[in-house]
Amino acid sequence: MINLYLITLIKYLCLFYFLYFVGRSFLILNSYIINNNFSIPKKLLYSKSNILYPIIGTLFVGNVLIILNFAFSLNNNLVYVVLLFLLLPNFFYFKLKINFLNTENIVNYLLIPGILIISVYNTGWHYDAGFYHLNHQAWL
Repeated sequence: MINLYLITLIKYLCLFYFLYFVGRSFLILNSYIINNNFSIPKKLLYSKSNILYPIIGTLFVGNVLIILNFAFSLNNNLVYVVLLFLLLPNFFYFKLKINFLNTENIVNYLLIPGILIISVYNTGWHYDAGFYHLNHQAWL
């Protein structure tokens, strides 16, 4: 049980950091196109911009995948290369922050998701879920 929990937590952290850095890349590219310099705004929509990175990353990756789906199958290796290519703008604007492991970040990015991941452990369908076609609805 602990092993499956740790695997789920690691998958969550990998997905979170991927979306975080893709969202950051999108803002870097956006500021380069508009202002001709690599910078990131401190505030975005009246909140810290780093809080919105995963949301922006989700929207950006979703739109890129929809566009790629017209030309390629999403199981193609080229799609993975394009997704990794989205991370490149992070290397143009790189600032090392030493104070990443503070209490606020540990609580927000490890403790709260770690507790919430317990709820997805061993989620399955009820025995009569087939009557409601829930397995097909999950695909939708």
